[in-house]
Amino acid sequence: MVTACGKPPGGVIMDFEDEADLDRLLWKCHATFERTEAISGHGRYALTAKLFPEELYPGVEFFDPPRDWRGYRAFAFTVYAPDAAGETLHIRIDDNPDDRDFEGRYQGYVKLTGAVQHVEIPLDEIRNQPPQGPLSLGTIRKLVIYLYNQDKPRTLVLDDLRLVGP
Repeated sequence: MVTACGKPPGGVIMDFEDEADLDRLLWKCHATFERTEAISGHGRYALTAKLFPEELYPGVEFFDPPRDWRGYRAFAFTVYAPDAAGETLHIRIDDNPDDRDFEGRYQGYVKLTGAVQHVEIPLDEIRNQPPQGPLSLGTIRKLVIYLYNQDKPRTLVLDDLRLVGP
């Protein structure tokens, strides 16, 4: 749920406690998504994404993320990738969904350990990283968490995607 001013209640982007959260994912071939109790960074459920190597960028794209990230300090989430230790998790955040230019978006990286990891990225880093100029935190349009060019199926468990307060 997004409030009238565009900020998610309590900063939660998606926590998978509601089955309707699955409708807020962009479904593609070569991936399956389900709510699971495997791990949980918050509440009872998390998302398990089974990703297959037929896709060059296998991952999870969130349909219509909250647009206004101003007033928050960081973007955070929990990830568990038991069969991807040593792989790099990519985090893509765009303020223009039509811009395919790598230089105009935030592109973050996390080295996966195979254990449960709590990731927190300062919004100053997200805003200031794109070489073409600052990302507009008031007009976020795309959020994607993915792997790159995998040679075998992988499992990503994601939970508690949220914006952390000031």
